[in-house]
Amino acid sequence: MRIPKLVETAKEPGVDLNCGIVVGIKTMGCACLASRFETCWPALVKDAHGVVVVFNPGLPSHVKEIEMWHSYFVHQQQLLESQCLLIAHRKPGSGGDPENLNLPSPLNRLQLIHSSLEEDPEDIRMEFIKYLKNVTNLVNENRDREEMQIIKDK
Repeated sequence: MRIPKLVETAKEPGVDLNCGIVVGIKTMGCACLASRFETCWPALVKDAHGVVVVFNPGLPSHVKEIEMWHSYFVHQQQLLESQCLLIAHRKPGSGGDPENLNLPSPLNRLQLIHSSLEEDPEDIRMEFIKYLKNVTNLVNENRDREEMQIIKDK
């Protein structure tokens, strides 16, 4: 996910952060990021400000895959843990206790949202907006720091 700019008016496309701010975001779908597509990964992470991973917690292979994705898309790109969001999405009727998901380290330190089609999507939407606000704040703080450094260097 890249946050190229804060959108000044609601007429421009973007995500309303419910605080008078609309953020323009660019997302890149990465379904089936098998290692055979690894040569494409650098293009996906270039200038990324955040990573959102949606996975099926009922499939043990998904947990192994998100460990690999975390290593490349978060750790190697030096993103903060707060710039990564995991969404454990369960299919209706899949059973299992959504709160009993044991993720290995370092995944267990990341923000995790549980979702399913049986739940009210408003809670998930609000958590996602909270995540976007956090990433937007980080991006703005980094830009402000860089601008101040340029001013000091002159």
